[in-house]
Amino acid sequence: MKKFRYLILLLFIVIIFLYFYHKDLKDDFYDTINHQFLSHNYLEDDKNSYSNFSLAQDKADKEVDRILDGILKHQYDMDNDIRNSIELVYHNALDIDKRDGNGLGELNLYLKDILSVQNIDEFIHMGIKIENDLKVPIFTNITIHNDYKDNTKNIVYFYPMTLAFSSSSFIYVDEDYMAYKAYIKRGIIQLLKLYGYSKKEASTIANDLIGFYEELGNHSYSNEYYDDISHYYHIVSLDEVSSIYSNIDMNCYLMDKIGEYSGSYSLVDDGQMRFLNHYLTNDHLENLKYYAFVQVLSQYASVLDSNYMEVVLSLNHSLGGERKSIDELSLDMVLDMYSSTIGNILNSTVVHKKNSKEIEDMFLRIKDAFGIMLQNNQWLQDNTKKEALLKLKNMKLVIGMEEFREDIVVSGDTYLSNIISYQQEMWKREVDRLYDGGKENAVSESVVNAYYQPLDNSVHIPSAFFYLEDDIKSDKYFRLGYLGMIIAHEVTHGFDANGSLFDKNGNYSNWWTEEDREQFLSLCDDVSRYYDQFEVIGGRYINGKKTVNENVADLGAMRVLVTILESDKANGNDYREMFSGFANLWASEESEQYQKLLLLVDHHSPNKYRVNAVLSSTDQFYSVYHIYPWNGMYQKDRVGIW
Repeated sequence: MKKFRYLILLLFIVIIFLYFYHKDLKDDFYDTINHQFLSHNYLEDDKNSYSNFSLAQDKADKEVDRILDGILKHQYDMDNDIRNSIELVYHNALDIDKRDGNGLGELNLYLKDILSVQNIDEFIHMGIKIENDLKVPIFTNITIHNDYKDNTKNIVYFYPMTLAFSSSSFIYVDEDYMAYKAYIKRGIIQLLKLYGYSKKEASTIANDLIGFYEELGNHSYSNEYYDDISHYYHIVSLDEVSSIYSNIDMNCYLMDKIGEYSGSYSLVDDGQMRFLNHYLTNDHLENLKYYAFVQVLSQYASVLDSNYMEVVLSLNHSLGGERKSIDELSLDMVLDMYSSTIGNILNSTVVHKKNSKEIEDMFLRIKDAFGIMLQNNQWLQDNTKKEALLKLKNMKLVIGMEEFREDIVVSGDTYLSNIISYQQEMWKREVDRLYDGGKENAVSESVVNAYYQPLDNSVHIPSAFFYLEDDIKSDKYFRLGYLGMIIAHEVTHGFDANGSLFDKNGNYSNWWTEEDREQFLSLCDDVSRYYDQFEVIGGRYINGKKTVNENVADLGAMRVLVTILESDKANGNDYREMFSGFANLWASEESEQYQKLLLLVDHHSPNKYRVNAVLSSTDQFYSVYHIYPWNGMYQKDRVGIW
């Protein structure tokens, strides 16, 4: 009898445990599924985040380090000029004593010359020389990119200017970025003091520069404006560009940069260009001189001596909370410069060893499921639905390196001269693409990521993606929720507010009826309002408008996965495995500082809400876990587009 009472007591404890366990799932699915991950303090002092993606990236980085070591030891059959160039840059980059001895090197002459100009004509002449020799933007930020309306050719884009430390003008006028403006101002002061200015002089110059940046920001489009990809495509003639930038002979200016080009120009921010032209007067000469001076010094600080590198490292730490060593910063640059060579080796050693067929099969199943969703859609008219189905049918999957591009052979005895040589050769290649229609550089093969490319209607899976496969469950529905979510997310990007502006061939083309487009954008607004309600940290909320395209992709991807399970006539346990895999995918830990930064700059919602907000708008989640109005995961007003 006593033994029976113990069994009853044990059963009661189990029931109570299961009740509260499921209650937790119903209140916060993300935290409960990832309890073990989140209960350990994995975040190191010098890191700003820790996640399943960072774990996979660590593995990819170790493989990249092994490949680089093999190149240096001549273990790979490769072009000798490239190998010698990698060796040269590697040793120059990591020889900090030599870099400290070299100081500002070749930059010294440019910096002295810019400070010594006597009038605006001399400034314009020197500014153009800096742009052409050092590839530092002073007057324009020219980029060679696919013509949105005809992706078989490339055209010239005048992109918004980047300012000190590659900052954008909007941060100087947006109240949310005031702390980051202060960090950049401090970085400018540190650069000026290293050059030899007193603290008082440096502060005065920095204050004047920040004032200039603020004026530029007030004449530029907002950050939100650039979230709409169509705003990057504004075709103008050379005569129009010349009339706006009337203080510079744009015919000669562009001839020096891109040769005898007769194609199209896209002017992304005409207000910014008009202001810069207006500012080019002798009255502003002193500020312009320091503007160009800081443009050069901040762009090259990371490849100069250890004192200048420390300014960059300190600024990065202030902005994002991550602290790298001088050697790590130097090595990152080397790996970026030779990412094609290293990526090609990584592609051959990783992709062929991993289960790429699983990814290919998932992609096909996801496309089929998305097709079912489109066929069953109740608000699309037949013409729009037909075009959407054609676009989906044409969408292709690219696994690993699509096209090998020979890396650049550099010259010079110092790291700085290597970088200058590299920048000059890179620009020559960009100009060549303007005339031969060549593709631009893709995302590095060593980055754990996936992406949708609207300009050729394709989903790309870099080689390092396969490190996400390590150590995850073998259950097919768990893997669908984990790996399949990423692929379905990228497929859905073809039908978000930006991706849906491009047709089945990847050209910028309106394939929507007016009524359908209005309905689609109205549904996007619903998604934005839905995400606006979520408070992340200390009174800071998700910006639903900024994150709308990523949220649409997350919601659509979950609908795709549910459609696959419905087609399979999956049971409740299958759904639980899929939902768990999905939640586990986004398990992460971030510092408070980094969370605040991500809320400002990241177009994705924080990982917790990528899980909970999506599941709270998924009807099948409610039925599987019996979610009721008193549960934390319950949302009365649910959203979704596809």
